[in-house]
Amino acid sequence: MHLYPEEVAPNSRLHHMRRSALFIVVLGVVAGIALLPRIINSWVVQSRSGPLHVYHIDDPPDFLTDDLAISTAQKAMEQDGFSGPLWSPIEDDRTASPNGSRDTYLVRNAINPNHGYILFWNEQEKRSRIVQIEFDDGRMTCQLWISK
Repeated sequence: MHLYPEEVAPNSRLHHMRRSALFIVVLGVVAGIALLPRIINSWVVQSRSGPLHVYHIDDPPDFLTDDLAISTAQKAMEQDGFSGPLWSPIEDDRTASPNGSRDTYLVRNAINPNHGYILFWNEQEKRSRIVQIEFDDGRMTCQLWISK
C-alpha cells in the first residue's frame, strides 16, 4: 500500500482545523463559566443601587459629622425620589465621631470614619433604603441602595 502526500495533506489539515475549532469552543465555554459570577454580581449590584451623587462642601469640617451626613443623605434621597415625611432616618448610635461624640444616625466604617451609611425607613410601605456616604476633603459622595 502506498500513500500519496497530496491525499494525506487535506485530511491532516481538516483534522487540525477541527481540533482548533474544538479548542476555541472549549476555551469560550471555560471563559464564560469563569466570567458568569462576575457578570451576575455586576447586574445584581446595578439593580440594587441608585446613581452616585457628588456634592462639594464649602468650608468643610475636619471629619464627617453626623449632621452633615444626615443632611446630605436626605438630599440624595430627595434627588432619587424618596423624600418627604414617609422616609425617616433610623437612629443608630453604635459609632462615634473622631472627636468622641456619639453619632445619632450615621454608622461609620471601622477603618475609615469618613465613610459610613444611614438607614431610612418608610413605615407606610415597610421598605428601607440605605444611603452610603463618603467624605473626602470637602467632597461628599452618596449612593442609595435597596436593602435586602
